[in-house]
Amino acid sequence: MITKFFHLYFGLLEHTVQTIKFSLAIISNLDNKDIILDKDLIIAGAILHDIGKINCYRTENGFFEITETFLKQEHIINGIKIISQEIKSKKLDDLIHIIASHHNLKDWGSPIEPTMDEAWIVHFAENLSSKIG
Repeated sequence: MITKFFHLYFGLLEHTVQTIKFSLAIISNLDNKDIILDKDLIIAGAILHDIGKINCYRTENGFFEITETFLKQEHIINGIKIISQEIKSKKLDDLIHIIASHHNLKDWGSPIEPTMDEAWIVHFAENLSSKIG
């Protein structure tokens, strides 16, 4: 169960900050005229990729518990629901794609694989944080 709750023990905030830092490092290494990236979208995706976790877990007597939301939606679907209700932007569909694809594979929990450069960057940054964090 420890791996299932990795980010809860590591800290969702720390993981999110690390994902942002890794994303920025990737952007700085790809910063040239041949690749056009939406840096704001990448940062927003890095910040919000796990937003659904806020409703999927709770602590009870010092232990983490799965909520009803987790059982019905898991964190990716819940995150998409949250940002769809709270964010009004022309880039909302792109942000939804980043959240939906940040685990990359269906076997890893993503309903869709990344198809945009920005989504790939957030995926790799998040994946690296989850492996070495």
